[in-house]
Amino acid sequence: MFFFASGDDGAGCNNEGNGFEPNFPAESPWITAVGGVYTNDFKIHNNKRQSNQFIADEISSGGFSDYFAMPSYQTAAVTNYLRTQGGNLPPSSYYNSTGRAYPDIASFSEDVNIVLDGEWTGVGGTSCAAPVVAGVFALLNDARMQKGKSTIGFANPLIYNLLANHPDAYFDVTTGSNEGCDEGFPAAPGWDAVTGSGCPNFGNLVQYVLQF
Repeated sequence: MFFFASGDDGAGCNNEGNGFEPNFPAESPWITAVGGVYTNDFKIHNNKRQSNQFIADEISSGGFSDYFAMPSYQTAAVTNYLRTQGGNLPPSSYYNSTGRAYPDIASFSEDVNIVLDGEWTGVGGTSCAAPVVAGVFALLNDARMQKGKSTIGFANPLIYNLLANHPDAYFDVTTGSNEGCDEGFPAAPGWDAVTGSGCPNFGNLVQYVLQF
């Protein structure tokens, strides 16, 4: 399995300003492309601290390949996005709606804490999100191996299968959008061209991947 950052230039924009430019290798159907999210402030409700809401990061690259056809593992999820979002989408001439759609999944791309020169500091970018998701899937493989099962292998078919049959395997991201020539793609329920299937919900994911 190969995880790669989706990119930090939103939907991208060509020199003429009339079309998006997909990123390679994130647009490859053999790559698991990882988009970015951030969270809003914690809120207090009924004297309880609520967990943060995930918001699509405007830098999170996503869209549709001009070179690779849409793979069958994502057709249903992407077709649903195109159908339900309708007028919320950028002009259809800006992108190839039959191409491989990305990203596939997402994680944190803002205020990610690292240690630099012995001190904590925050960094950003989908290059932070990709290793976070890679670590999650490493833990999923470890859980399977401890049960005497094989590793997951190529992750994309599983990611979309779980989205269709166990959507609670992800934290759905429905707020925000990425940048584009004028505007990019909006986040939406289910798969979208900013955060993919959403952010991994490890507690649920690990239960589901042990079932096969």
